[in-house]
Amino acid sequence: MNSYAVANGFSWNLIVWTFVFGGISVFFISSRISFKLAAVLITIKFLIVATYFGIWSDGTWFIGGDDQGYFETGLILLQTGYSPLDIWFSPEGKYLLSAHTSVALYRWWNMLWLYLIEPSYFAPVMANAFVSVLSACLFDSILRISGYARRFRAGFLAFFLLHWDIVAWTSFLNIKEALIVFLLLLLIRSVLQIGNRQYIVINLSLIAMCVILFQGIRFYYPILIGVAVSLYWLSKTPRPVITVGALLVVGVGLAWFYGNYLDLVQELVKVNQVGRGIGRMLFSPLPWKISDPATYLIPGSILHIALLPGAVFGAWQLLKSSSQTRLIVLVVIVGLAFYALVPRLGSPRHRAPMMALWTLFEYQFIFVLIMGWVRARATSALSGLSPKIGQGIS
Repeated sequence: MNSYAVANGFSWNLIVWTFVFGGISVFFISSRISFKLAAVLITIKFLIVATYFGIWSDGTWFIGGDDQGYFETGLILLQTGYSPLDIWFSPEGKYLLSAHTSVALYRWWNMLWLYLIEPSYFAPVMANAFVSVLSACLFDSILRISGYARRFRAGFLAFFLLHWDIVAWTSFLNIKEALIVFLLLLLIRSVLQIGNRQYIVINLSLIAMCVILFQGIRFYYPILIGVAVSLYWLSKTPRPVITVGALLVVGVGLAWFYGNYLDLVQELVKVNQVGRGIGRMLFSPLPWKISDPATYLIPGSILHIALLPGAVFGAWQLLKSSSQTRLIVLVVIVGLAFYALVPRLGSPRHRAPMMALWTLFEYQFIFVLIMGWVRARATSALSGLSPKIGQGIS
């Protein structure tokens, strides 16, 4: 058992950075919901991380694979004596970052927080929890530009911040899913805002930046999002011929950019297993099949299955709407279909960023239920008052 996977008490840095990240998070969130609610939500969110690494982590959930590799590579980069900026131009950086582009960004992310906080395992995990707060803000922005009312957005913000999947994948393990979700939401928001001529240069720059950064963390995501965006534009355009022509040009460019990976994709794709793959993407991980070191996924897996019919209903509602949130549904559909075709990548962890978007489907269903209950109560109250009103008038 590795010592950095076990709670060693509340260190000074753990306490200080819990307050630092928590305070900044309250600042961002309180501009969208009330300060009191923001303070409560953020306190719960960061106490989960702080108490885990301070009190109750016993190494049970430690993977010892990628997360350990990221941490140890971050330590190696830190021990070179270079700063997080200089490391990119050093021989060590060129070997550990430039020579391994598909994980370069997250290796550097580990070095950054080990440098800023301390060389402890909790440092990048605490930063990931903070990134999930920024993702919540991006999601709120997407809903705002999609025309959703403040009440709907406020409820979703609270739901997203403490959602079981978001907490599970950002509070305990040093893995890159939090950064992937952030880039995914930033790319979706920038695409949705591409028609805003006032900020077109900014949005195009953000799209280009996201595509480049994805090469260093999960290189195939721009393709998945590109397919979803194509379907989204085709569903909206009054001139499909022109749109198809433009999309073909973009498709040729992406095929050229990713040409080196075509053979790998052909090797991994298993068309004859797509039915099984779709079932695995929708239902996994099954709670009775989860064992150490992934038992932290059990509560979320139970809730996911319980809400699955409702989430599908919510997704269908969003897909039928004219709102920009239709793009989110298409991104999830394309993403899950891809993982269904590529069973070697079809793990709950690879699926986790799509499940971060899935939270909107669950919330849509819950919101419809709540509003239906409120209307039923209001109708019942009015029907109970109507005879008395009639008697008063007579």
